[in-house]
Amino acid sequence: MIHLDHDGRSFDAMMSGLLDSSTLNPRLGLATSFNHRHRQFLEHLRGGEWVPAVDLPDQAKLKLTLLRHQWIEIREADGKVSYRITAGGLAEMSKPTRVR
Repeated sequence: MIHLDHDGRSFDAMMSGLLDSSTLNPRLGLATSFNHRHRQFLEHLRGGEWVPAVDLPDQAKLKLTLLRHQWIEIREADGKVSYRITAGGLAEMSKPTRVR
């Protein structure tokens, strides 16, 4: 399912116009710690290359959280939105996980 706004633009297209890694502040009231859902999404980006949004799970809130924490970055080129993992995202993924 693709999330569209009232103008018919996708969430990813809106995000590329509003957010970039230079304007994001990870301390904007975010209490979310790195979790399994974050890890699962970042597995798609682990190669470090730009991945088109259409090849990724359509999870708008999760993408926004990852962007705010600067674990991923977004770009729009030729009308196509892509994501890639940042050094911070790789660092979070390399931390040991707690088994319950």
